[in-house]
Amino acid sequence: MAKRVLFGQDLHGPLLEEFGSSLAYWDQSTLRLLDLEADILCEGHFGIYGGKKSVANYIHSFRRQYGVD
Repeated sequence: MAKRVLFGQDLHGPLLEEFGSSLAYWDQSTLRLLDLEADILCEGHFGIYGGKKSVANYIHSFRRQYGVD
């Protein structure tokens, strides 16, 4: 069975106004990423996460940090 690999650079932010970040857009984007149900996440700064549950947990952890989960 084929695996879904997500390359998600900077999922963790930072979400800073001076960078033009939008929490609302980030919220929508991370929900879309969760809908992909990726098997593997390659996150540029924090490594590689394997398993759908690990990938979802990683994304949810930052959604909670930013208060949208």
